[in-house]
Amino acid sequence: MLDLPASNLLEEAVALEDTLERAAFSFGPSPFLGVSAPGLLMWRDRYVYAYARRGDAAFLLSIQNGEVYAPRPPAPFTKESLASLFDYLAAVNGPGPGKSRVEGLTEEEAHHAEGWGYAPRLVAQDFIYEREKIGDLHGDPYRDRRNEINHLVKHHGVLLRPFRLADLGGCGKLYEKWRDARSPHLEPIGAKMLEQAQKAHLRCLTHFEDWGLGAWVLLVDGRLAAYTVAGFLSGNTLGIWLEVTDLTVKGAGAYIFAQTCRLHPGTYWVNTGDAEFLPGLREAKEHWHPAKKLKQFALDPKNDN
Repeated sequence: MLDLPASNLLEEAVALEDTLERAAFSFGPSPFLGVSAPGLLMWRDRYVYAYARRGDAAFLLSIQNGEVYAPRPPAPFTKESLASLFDYLAAVNGPGPGKSRVEGLTEEEAHHAEGWGYAPRLVAQDFIYEREKIGDLHGDPYRDRRNEINHLVKHHGVLLRPFRLADLGGCGKLYEKWRDARSPHLEPIGAKMLEQAQKAHLRCLTHFEDWGLGAWVLLVDGRLAAYTVAGFLSGNTLGIWLEVTDLTVKGAGAYIFAQTCRLHPGTYWVNTGDAEFLPGLREAKEHWHPAKKLKQFALDPKNDN
């Protein structure tokens, strides 16, 4: 039994990393990049994640400093299981908005919750693209991206290869360079998020194989200019959990994104996650002409609304 706040209210609580297969069976794949198993586990340096059960309901819980929230809705998603989850969160966190919350709801789940008396709030939108269009870059919408890639390969030696553990230090330095270039243009919450995300990136680069993902690095004239972690997300969707590029190398970002899509021909969509608090990243995602944006909702207790 995991040492979880008010664990006596649960019949079972075990670390998510120890029971990924059971959790995946209970909850199924998430359409959202950030609350998929890799999206959660890469933040294990900041949060403890638990798979828990109470009666017939299964919960995913996130714990930090004694406070608990649910990064995904309960399974099965019913009025009763949701009420049971909020009962547990209230017992741990006490009253107050922003503490006891349930995230990771789809638009359909949010609609159901609204009918049960909750007030869903939009918290993020994942950017979704047609994978083949990104890989092929045909047509006027992608002319600028094609030009960037053509410039890169014409003037530089370019090599995309699988990530090696020896690349970890170079990826860490590249992340710091990327972070320092973006941070001055951000609100404090965005800058703080980038600061905290470095450990999450390094954890993902260390454990991606355990999570069924692949990782690649881009070398430009022998120097590491980009890295990415990608793999199957859900349904027929490719997920890209990490993509960091040297912003001073023209075409590096376009090259590694397009090539990553070409490496996964068995999928139709590609999900690159959200861009909350990072306006520069949001602008870059818009330049790739998303096919749609997948809305993610959160719920607060009824008495907090």
